[in-house]
Amino acid sequence: MFKNPTYLRWLFSFMLVAIFSWSGSAQNASSNQSIVDMKMAEQQLEEPGDFISVPNMGQRGVLNVVSTFPFNESFEDASPTRADWTQIQEAGAGSWTYGAGSVSNFDLINAAQDGVMNARFVSLFGNNSPITKLVTPVLDLSAYASIELEFWYAQEDWFGDQNELKVYYRISDLDPWVEVAHYTANVTAWTYVSLTLPNPTATYQIAFEGINNYGRSNVLDNVTVTGIATEPGLELLTGHLDLGELPIGAWTKPGVFELINNPGKGDVTITAFEIEENTGFLQLVSPGVPYILEEGETLEIGVTNTDMAADGDMFAGDFAVVYDDGARALITGTYEATAYT
Repeated sequence: MFKNPTYLRWLFSFMLVAIFSWSGSAQNASSNQSIVDMKMAEQQLEEPGDFISVPNMGQRGVLNVVSTFPFNESFEDASPTRADWTQIQEAGAGSWTYGAGSVSNFDLINAAQDGVMNARFVSLFGNNSPITKLVTPVLDLSAYASIELEFWYAQEDWFGDQNELKVYYRISDLDPWVEVAHYTANVTAWTYVSLTLPNPTATYQIAFEGINNYGRSNVLDNVTVTGIATEPGLELLTGHLDLGELPIGAWTKPGVFELINNPGKGDVTITAFEIEENTGFLQLVSPGVPYILEEGETLEIGVTNTDMAADGDMFAGDFAVVYDDGARALITGTYEATAYT
């Protein structure tokens, strides 16, 4: 009977209601001590269960680097990356562990969100202590513009006492942690969270910081990190082009006019190359359209003269590239040239 979690939770709750009803305002200190005594009594009745400790940061040598995304951590025994997670004890000596559900078999969270195992923090006597970060492996996110972090968590209060969770990132182990979220509410069931994180680097890490206030333990599971690619696009590497003075005959061979680059992730479809020049003396030497400018590709556009006769003059105007059927953008540069006989 005493190993039935539902029965014990009901019994302890009933006894505490009786204590508060009896105590009155003059007995607050005694009542608080009674809560602590009841918690300790429950913890003594807990079945020990199986768990695996997370190594401290200083206990690990060179960490493996994750470079394939999306990256998912299940915390299962078979996970190829679980061994690369570490912890940093900021206050006290509490440790994150891996197990099924919360650290207490009397808590509402008694199973992982997915699979068998999850990460969980402590439930100990204390206020803002222990505090410990659970830290991801090093993530090489240098190829991306931003980061999507998804995870599931819960943190059940215990007679009004509430553990808390913070989320941080850092761009390298030499840089400070940056806080991005702080969860302080009573969460009694697995809850999904999605965050967008900035400043991706080749040495990125994310940390989940458990803060113990003698609430029921923090639980964490099914962590996914996705790199959000830079949108494809165009940029002119030569925003203004001065072609100088050239004899008309020299224009029979195209010269480099503009350099166009696609620095983003994915391909761009160029639908038009345009030059504005009223005399009709100049024309572009460009590939046919539509032209697929691949990710990271740079394209040279040439300029030459037409077969029209022309007196020496200075020509100036605009050069434009239209891409993705004009729905995305129009990029424009300027040029000038002097032709003479």
